[in-house]
Amino acid sequence: PASLFLDSLQGACRAATHRLDRLYLSQQLARLLADAGRYPAAYRFLSTAVRIGDSLVDGGDLTQMRQALVASEQREQAQAAVANRNRRRLVWGLSAGLAIISLLGFYLARQGRRAQVQARQLATANQALGHSNHELAAANDAVAAVNQQLDDKVVQVELLNKEIQHRVKNNLHILFSLLRMQERRTTSPEVLEQLRAARLRVESIATLHTQLMRQPEGVSLADFLRTLVSAVVACLANDRQVVTQLQTDALALNHDSYFPLALVLNELITNSVKYADTQGQPLELTVRVMARPEGTYFYYADNGLPPTAPPGPAPGLGTQIITLLARQLRATLHQPAPYCYELLIPAPVAVAGLVAA
Repeated sequence: PASLFLDSLQGACRAATHRLDRLYLSQQLARLLADAGRYPAAYRFLSTAVRIGDSLVDGGDLTQMRQALVASEQREQAQAAVANRNRRRLVWGLSAGLAIISLLGFYLARQGRRAQVQARQLATANQALGHSNHELAAANDAVAAVNQQLDDKVVQVELLNKEIQHRVKNNLHILFSLLRMQERRTTSPEVLEQLRAARLRVESIATLHTQLMRQPEGVSLADFLRTLVSAVVACLANDRQVVTQLQTDALALNHDSYFPLALVLNELITNSVKYADTQGQPLELTVRVMARPEGTYFYYADNGLPPTAPPGPAPGLGTQIITLLARQLRATLHQPAPYCYELLIPAPVAVAGLVAA
């Protein structure tokens, strides 16, 4: 099939002036066109690569060419390292800013609801006083004026909250689109993996934000986890078959706990999809959230086989993120077995039944 990537790569190969560049691009085009089933075109580029390689070998100065290749690879690695550091700083900075804006929006919405309740209570009291005594008419007028001011403030707070939430939603969408665009343009597997992880973290924040806006009085933990798990699996699974088992008590967490819990679950599912060895069987993900007297118990596991190689000298970025988020939740984190995690969040919860998915 036609591909803008292959067309642009062919244009770059024709425009290349250095023989080493044309050799590299011709080899890559021959492989990609063969994978796409375009064998005549693949043969032409393979012939070009062989002809350029023969001319380079006949030229004789292989040492100079090797040195040029090594220098080019070193420059490319240095540029990739700098770009990766800048991307990580940008993503973390934007994530922190969006989190602060979201918390500010939730605080303003809560204050607006409180002001609305106070206004309704004052209106009820004014009506009762008006029926009881005409001498309180002046006082009722004054209270009515106060009520009007409160109503105006409530309207202003609601408008400000809507504006903030709209800006948060637009910023999340812009950040998600930029990361997705960068994924499509990059050819480095390491950079692609980091961009995809950053995009999933942004998508987790956006999922939580959307559900909080739809249900300002409280988010259903079961619906939130089901939506989040489906989004992460759909993004990472590709052709791999994934079966999810979600079971959670009907409980409600503090608004401040949803964001860290969403990122923890995002990192766990990402690690399972990337590293769990199921010997060709479907990947099974188990998520349980239960209410206990000492707090909220979170359990995660998959059916991957235990690793045969010893663990590395230092944990990866995902493990570090999970540890930091557990500290933010003031939770206790245990790993009783490979690919199995237990998290105990010490917060009071209200149990109203059992919801399974």
